[in-house]
Amino acid sequence: MTCPHCGFENLEENATCFRCGQGLDLSDVEVEPARLRRGPSSSLMERLHVWLNRRTQRRPSAPRMEASLSALLSIVPGLGQWLAGHPRRGLLMLGLWAVSLAASLAMDPPMLQWPSMVPEMFIQPRWLPLTVHAFVMADAYRLRLRTRGRRVGYLELMAVTLAATALLSLPVYTDVAQRMASNGTTRLRVMYAIEDPLIQQGDVIVVRDGNERDLARGAVVVFRIPGHINQPLLGTVLAARGDFVEWSAKKQRLTVNGAPVAVPRWIAELKRLEKDERLVIPEGELLAMSVPLPWIESLREALVREANVEGRVIRILEPPARARQLPARGG
Repeated sequence: MTCPHCGFENLEENATCFRCGQGLDLSDVEVEPARLRRGPSSSLMERLHVWLNRRTQRRPSAPRMEASLSALLSIVPGLGQWLAGHPRRGLLMLGLWAVSLAASLAMDPPMLQWPSMVPEMFIQPRWLPLTVHAFVMADAYRLRLRTRGRRVGYLELMAVTLAATALLSLPVYTDVAQRMASNGTTRLRVMYAIEDPLIQQGDVIVVRDGNERDLARGAVVVFRIPGHINQPLLGTVLAARGDFVEWSAKKQRLTVNGAPVAVPRWIAELKRLEKDERLVIPEGELLAMSVPLPWIESLREALVREANVEGRVIRILEPPARARQLPARGG
């Protein structure tokens, strides 16, 4: 039996401690522990202890709440994986995103001349970093749940990926909303491959929306070609109603009303317009050849109907060296 006074280990039959001589029988000792006072406590330390006890007894945060926070932190690619205890994986995700961004910048601009240039719906390198970024955020969500011993279903992971894509696309949606509230004008950056005397790749332009009719030469218009390219195209009007256009295949020379006009390189590269032509632009049509049209074999096939014109460029905003107001009507 252990002596409560000196801690010496005695035999069970001993009535007193062999070392200090104190009695080992405590049956006649009464101990009354101190009790807390009833009612509100006035002690600051007691209040602090109560608060700490309540704090330690709170329920832990839900695993999916933690996973969502980890995905949100991956707005900085790889940060969610790093904070989840996987720094190497975080660096890998950051590197993957950087490579996708570099690949996008290498492919833009321009969208590569024909034959690599295909309709933008099939190849959109500018969306490549966004797709990889959404994957990084979904991976952070899955990794956090896996560390908590939870599994993520495919539908849940798909929903997280779509939510991340929507979050990352928010600046695009904001820009679209600004365009809708811009009193009939659209502010956009030229991103598709063009060869134009007035507009260049990367310019930020202002387009006055709406169908334009009776356009003259020199106007920069946004148009569509139904049945061929479903995206809006951009180009300067080289010839309008009543203009006489002549093409010499041998000299690769284009004239409008007898004056020579610069020929886009894509005509020679695609080996189109192999025959000499003379054409008077009919009413309601115009000629704009700034964008490669690989299907044409004659000038007539390159004509654009005024009814398919969706707007006219009225101003170049950026870069500063090229910023200027375009004429209200073509010259």
